[in-house]
Amino acid sequence: MEGWTLLGFGGRICGTVVMKQASPHIVLLVDDDVAHLSNLRAALSRADHSFVYDLATNEAELFQNLAQRHPEVVVLDLCLNDQHGPAAGITLVAQILEADPTARILVLTGHDADRYGIQALQNGAASFLEKPVDTAHLLALIKDGCHCSCLRRAAALRPADEPFSFGGLSSRSATMIEALELAKFAASCDQSVMLLGETGTGKGLLADAIHTLHRTRRGNLLRFQPTYATPDLISSELFGHQKGAFTGALSDRKGILEEAHGGSVFIDEVGELPHQIQVLLLDAVQEKRFRRLGANRTIHSDFRLISATNLTRHQIHSGGALRLDFFHRLAQCIIEIPPLRHRMADFEALARSLLLRSGVNNVAGFTDAAISRLKLHLWPGNIRELQGVVEGAAYRAAYANRRLIDHQDLALHPSERFTPALGNSFRDQVNTFEQELIIRALHQCNENQSEAARLLKLDRSTFRRILERSESKKSQHSTPSSDKRRRSSESRQTNFSGF
Repeated sequence: MEGWTLLGFGGRICGTVVMKQASPHIVLLVDDDVAHLSNLRAALSRADHSFVYDLATNEAELFQNLAQRHPEVVVLDLCLNDQHGPAAGITLVAQILEADPTARILVLTGHDADRYGIQALQNGAASFLEKPVDTAHLLALIKDGCHCSCLRRAAALRPADEPFSFGGLSSRSATMIEALELAKFAASCDQSVMLLGETGTGKGLLADAIHTLHRTRRGNLLRFQPTYATPDLISSELFGHQKGAFTGALSDRKGILEEAHGGSVFIDEVGELPHQIQVLLLDAVQEKRFRRLGANRTIHSDFRLISATNLTRHQIHSGGALRLDFFHRLAQCIIEIPPLRHRMADFEALARSLLLRSGVNNVAGFTDAAISRLKLHLWPGNIRELQGVVEGAAYRAAYANRRLIDHQDLALHPSERFTPALGNSFRDQVNTFEQELIIRALHQCNENQSEAARLLKLDRSTFRRILERSESKKSQHSTPSSDKRRRSSESRQTNFSGF
């Protein structure tokens, strides 16, 4: 077997890790229009000939290629069959991910792009583009997709109980490990990074780690969070201003982008930036040049942009808070940080680490009842909320002269267990809440589906239907072996610290 090796991009079909000769990444282009398909391959090949571009004109050729060639990225025209329309393409996205959960799917649509594109994202696609396609934009997404696919395939080869660490953050949770691996990749390059995650998941910590471990970024990491200030004041903060540029501008001032030369800029909650500032920042990120407010002279600054938002992909594409051209430039590398309720493999380690950091030295740990009650909470505030709960419980236990935190020490707020997501339909939110209940019941019952169904007073068929819908929706985030690792590791206590 000379010349063959077990690689992160070796492919994984139906849960079976395969071996594959080291070779260029394979990109599968799928469209029933042969002329368009050939033209697209020619344009991509001219722009970057380091990829192998395979072609498929129907579903049979598509799945044959998946089984034999294991492409890292699939570029799929949603309207593969004119008779069935784009709806069939959306179904096909889920089928591709079922065949190979490690592949990244980019969909092309010319039919009601926002509507069908967002549905494709919900079914597991990584991104969507409206036809006619901008070749440079598509190529950037292909490159990012290949990196993500490689990381997922490498994760499948890691021993089931081995934690992954990056920049002081550690995890045994499959979804968090994928985020940390992407962060490790981000630290090796200069791509703009966008961190997606709910409030309190640790986006700021991950941004710190990416900047600190970057191979060439030796400058500072400067942070900025938009406020309710006027666009002029926000522009002044980012770009600087000349004396007299606006009322109160009494002297020249350097902006964050100028001070970040040789370093990084972290913009938290980037969706709060006014649209006119997004246009200016888009140009500054692309050209590494900008002007101070009220000035004529152009300033050069070599900075790396890391941004974060608590918006979901669906909200980004449908809500309008972020201009899509701005989003695509900032999101060259997207890292989705899972919420705490999806990181049960890390839960006890996080709680114990936060207890140590609380400084309450005479409280040593938690009773089993306390841990059980903590795990039943949905943690809408994530790790930040857990930190507050643990610190408060530690002080209450210390006041009562107890060495262990008990369930009565925990100040939890049941009213916060479910928060509606603005912008999502009523049915989508009901489905999300059903899936959360299923996940929590499985965690509580050590992944025993029969016991979880009984706990929720559901018949097995209804339970399985909701579970399958949940797994299909998240298939782009997990691989079969990583799911197995998660189920195995979450049934054991963890004994490491850090998050």
